[in-house]
Amino acid sequence: MQTCYCIKPSTSSCGNGACESGENVNNCPADCNTISCIGVNEGREVKSGQSCCAGLTPLVEKYSQLTDNWTCLPMSNSRTLCAKCGNGICGPGESYCSCPQDCCTPGTVSGCKVCQTNPSQVWKDDNSRCLNGQICKDGACVFVKQYFG
Repeated sequence: MQTCYCIKPSTSSCGNGACESGENVNNCPADCNTISCIGVNEGREVKSGQSCCAGLTPLVEKYSQLTDNWTCLPMSNSRTLCAKCGNGICGPGESYCSCPQDCCTPGTVSGCKVCQTNPSQVWKDDNSRCLNGQICKDGACVFVKQYFG
């Protein structure tokens, strides 16, 4: 006696304009490539007719960090991504070249804060820039006793 496992044939039809069950952007881009808005660093470029989701800014990647002295050099083919540029946080898709409002220039120093270069350009307190008995807190050297009470 044989056991038969029956599979119901799919009723979806790629190319009918609807992204149906079993279809996705990889196996049916004709139906599933319509995106209402682009989110933060989804790896997708903002194309004609698309926009960034609410609260995000279209960020044109015009520059690339190619030199040893961290000079922003123009890219031959720029693309537009969506980011939260201007919120004070160097976030996904942002760099000091594309969003200087949020990301610091690597190697710069402000008080006892140093611009960290990896994974992104953010300020980091550096205690080694303070005298003995002091720590770096929000870019200023303070005595440990003064800070902890």
